[in-house]
Amino acid sequence: MPIAILNYRYNYIKTNALSQNLVYISNGKMYDTPNRATSPYGEANLFIAAPMSPGSSRANVTFSIPSNLFFTNQTSALQSIQVDLGDGSGYRTVSLGQTITTYYGSDGEKKIKVKCTLTNGQVFESHSVLQVKDDNRVTASLRSPPTSYNDKPDLTQTNIDGCKLNYFFHCPAQGLQKPFIFIEGFDPIPEGVKGTQNFDAMITRLGRNDNLIPASQTSNTMLQRLYDEGYDLIYVDFT
Repeated sequence: MPIAILNYRYNYIKTNALSQNLVYISNGKMYDTPNRATSPYGEANLFIAAPMSPGSSRANVTFSIPSNLFFTNQTSALQSIQVDLGDGSGYRTVSLGQTITTYYGSDGEKKIKVKCTLTNGQVFESHSVLQVKDDNRVTASLRSPPTSYNDKPDLTQTNIDGCKLNYFFHCPAQGLQKPFIFIEGFDPIPEGVKGTQNFDAMITRLGRNDNLIPASQTSNTMLQRLYDEGYDLIYVDFT
């Protein structure tokens, strides 16, 4: 599971550039004001570090940070990299090209943290998530009738106007009664290739309280609320 890191300085136009007459607009174009007192451009840093796949179908995962996936335009050199794989072991120091293996004792969302320290003393940290669902792990079904949906689709239909439809029935014996249709967004990865989105994305997103409007940390998730109200879920997967 490669982890990519992007650490870049970049410039932006200051929010007061126009009001301070550091730039001006003419015929729909923006120009630098001659002999301006200060620059209209600010500088900031962008640091992103994340696994190259949104999930793992195995509990044993070997991570690496390949040197060709470390991108930077910083003048200060990289001093150290620390990685917290969300397995309870905390931060571990790694180097570019080194592999590090962990075992996740349970399925679910794991928070991946990457911290980079430069020789000038700057420290940057990035958080991302990895969905772990070991296909070989022996677990009880999410369904404890009649309180939740099945963990796998009750019905799958393919080649429906260029889509695959995955059905999660509120009551499989009754079939489709009250549809809630979830349409995936942009998914550039072909089906069958690691990283492609599938119905797990729907279950994960509906199962997070912070996706509720307004956000809630105490009430049932949207997934549970849909079940409680008798909805049948349909995941539309573009082929």
